[in-house]
Formats: sequence, structure tokens, C-alpha cells
Amino acid sequence: MSSSEWWSPYSRVYFTDGACSGNPGPAGWGCIVLDISRKHFLELGGFEAQSTNNRMEMQSVFEALKDFAKISSGDERALVILDSEYVRKGLVEWIPNWKKRGWKKADGGDVLNQDIWENLEALYRPLARKVDFKIVKGHAGIAGNERADAIAVDFSKGGKPTLHSNSWDEFDGDWRDLGDASTVAQAKKSKKKAPKNGFYLSALGKNWLRHDTWPECASRVQGVSGAKFKKVKDDAEAHEVLKSWGISS
Repeated sequence: MSSSEWWSPYSRVYFTDGACSGNPGPAGWGCIVLDISRKHFLELGGFEAQSTNNRMEMQSVFEALKDFAKISSGDERALVILDSEYVRKGLVEWIPNWKKRGWKKADGGDVLNQDIWENLEALYRPLARKVDFKIVKGHAGIAGNERADAIAVDFSKGGKPTLHSNSWDEFDGDWRDLGDASTVAQAKKSKKKAPKNGFYLSALGKNWLRHDTWPECASRVQGVSGAKFKKVKDDAEAHEVLKSWGISS
């Protein structure tokens, strides 16, 4: 496996999704677990009689992190691939401020799903420096996302889908294709316009990422020996910083 393959830095890759028939209503979650060293995949899923789509998105990520926690004893890393910015931003950016305000939003309203947020954060926080997230577009033909969604939808409709466990070569579709030709650990230079206040770079070895906010960057580098990070004003400065770190952009 070459270092240019986006999954190569990870011990586990997860595709997660949730679904609800009615919202609220009967609901389900699905999770595809890819064991990179064994070249193996495992499908997980479950049902709740009354829930919401967001809660099921959160539950699927919870199940992914619960699986990763079982093996996370050394240098293992995990990538969670999902189509819910709500879940990613909640974990990486919003929870600290919610907690400071007594689980209130900036407008003073109650944070929805506090119970599952608390459970999810308790599981995530000790693993934060080992876990990356990747947002993909839902219902866009991305095989891993589509399969996690199909499991979730089937459960939400009262079905009992067959959950498979096999060599990753037997997976139905190319799970390696994330639909946008992007890499995650070996991130290519972003084409999007830099935020007015710049952005952050982080690097673990030769694997670098771009972050639009400090909490997102901090969750990756804090407590990690040898991690590098820096705020830059634009792509030109980012290129020079990466070059000084011995990394090609």
C-alpha cells in the first residue's frame, strides 16, 4: 500500500449514517468498519422505535468510536467518514461552548439531544487526537456511504438487513472512492478561498491537513508528540510552511 493512498495512515476507517421514517419516527443507524491491516470489513446497524435522523447520525458515529476504543492502545488512528456536518461540528467545535453555557445555544435555547451528545463526547474526548473526520456528500454514489445509509434505512423501515463481514475485496462497490478525488491524510492544496482571518495547518509526520478553525486543528494536535501546527494567512504562506516542514504541497 503506497503512502499516497488516503487510508494508509489509519488502522480503522468508518462510514456512518442514520435514517428515520417520519423524523421523529422509527429509526435506524448503519456503520461500515474497515480494518485496514486485515483488509477486512464489518457491517453494523441497529433500530430504535422512536428517534430522529440527527440522533441516528450521532448513534452511528458513537458505534464507530466505540469500536475504535477497543483497539486504541498505541499509535492507532481512525477516520470517520460521514455526511453530517451537525455531528462533526458538534464534537469538534460546538460542545465546549455549549457546556460553558450550561448546554445552551448562543441564542439561549436548549441544545437538542444533550443526552446523546454527552455520551458521544465522553467516548470521543480521550480519542480526539487519534480521530479524523471527513465529510462527504450523501446520496452521491459513494459506496461506503451508500451502504451505511441502506442499512440505516432498512432498519428504520422495520427490516432486518443482512450484515456482512468479509475481505474488503468482497465489498459491494469501491469503498476507496470518496467521490471527489480528495485525500484526507495526504491533503492536496485546497482550491477554496481562504477565510478572512486565515486558516490553520497541522501535520503528523508527513500527513498534513488544513483547518478553518482553531478547535478543529487543536483536536488533532494537542497532546500528540511531534505534531506541528501553524496559522497562515493564505495558500502561498501555507506552501512555504509545509516546505519548511519538509512536506510537499
